[in-house]
Amino acid sequence: MTKIPGFYTRKEAAAYVRLSVPRLAQLAQAGGELVPCRYIGRMVLYSQEQLDQFLAKRQARPDLRTPSGEPAYTINEVAALTGLSWSALYQQIKAGTLPAYRRPHGYGPLGERYLIPASVIDRGE
Repeated sequence: MTKIPGFYTRKEAAAYVRLSVPRLAQLAQAGGELVPCRYIGRMVLYSQEQLDQFLAKRQARPDLRTPSGEPAYTINEVAALTGLSWSALYQQIKAGTLPAYRRPHGYGPLGERYLIPASVIDRGE
């Protein structure tokens, strides 16, 4: 199969946006953010432009920072990025396998009380 300029296969797209192939497929099936652009036989293709837009949305918000000044995500954002549930993320925080910083008591709704460093999520840990 020859490479089509400006398009990625599912496996290539998953590597480009740093997601697993099954997670990428979930995002596509849910009618979510990454709907495939082309189908050639059984091959699914995603456009470069679409993947770049997805990555831009996925960046940590500049207003959220850990106490050390590192960009961070909320529990809600991490759940959306990884496909994990809130409860699974809270269990990982409680077990100490997912580093997180608790915001001051009474700060906002559930899912926004902890900050998770962006470096942890971007590395895929």
